[in-house]
Amino acid sequence: MNFNTIFITGATSGIGEALAKRLAAHGKKLIITGRNEAKLKELKSSLPGEIIPIVCAIEEDYKPLLDVIKNEAPDLIINNAGYGLYGNAIDHDLNQETSMVRVNCEAVLALTLQGAKTLRERSKQGTILNVSSAGGFNPFPTFATYVASKAFVTSVSTSLDEEMEDWGVRVLAACPGVIKTDFSRRASPSKKNNRRPFTMTVDYAVDRIIKQIETGKRVEIFDWHYKLLIFLSKFIPDSILCKMLKSQLKKDI
Repeated sequence: MNFNTIFITGATSGIGEALAKRLAAHGKKLIITGRNEAKLKELKSSLPGEIIPIVCAIEEDYKPLLDVIKNEAPDLIINNAGYGLYGNAIDHDLNQETSMVRVNCEAVLALTLQGAKTLRERSKQGTILNVSSAGGFNPFPTFATYVASKAFVTSVSTSLDEEMEDWGVRVLAACPGVIKTDFSRRASPSKKNNRRPFTMTVDYAVDRIIKQIETGKRVEIFDWHYKLLIFLSKFIPDSILCKMLKSQLKKDI
């Protein structure tokens, strides 16, 4: 893996932080973004190579990141920032739900298009990897907006990859399942110890993401359990599938 400049959103925790630590040695320059300024400074001081930390709350304003991409022309962009909320959508504040779409969909699309456009203008090849979710392949009551946003990410990434491939720009969708991060704590703050089946470690998810970047696989569903569940769901009526998924998620709400 050999990139001149690597750009990662959501780099202050979970997958983003682990990717930053793993990829710091693979790029001449690493641009890391997140809301936690203290964590960004810590990463800058601890990681090798040229590290550029950028404090940015994507749900408030992601546009400064577009300028960074224009100026730096990263040849590897990882759109990792995102979040979800467990529970009935109408029980959440409307701003929370629309903010989720802004972070998970609008920002991902804008950063992807700006990244691809910048690479094409500079006649550079590169890869854009968007972190989606295995949950985006099915309807999911009590997790509706999140899985819908990830269905968008997978779909638009797949289409854009076909559009951009002739110019040497790849747009990939990584689809992990449940990962041992703070995601569940934010999605359901009242729960302290969420235990879900087929939970994967952060290191495993990072290994799969790096492998996908290296192989250039357009869409990658992590773990055979999720591949099997998604395949079997095609033969289950939505009315039954929705009840099954809703029941499974109740323990996390």
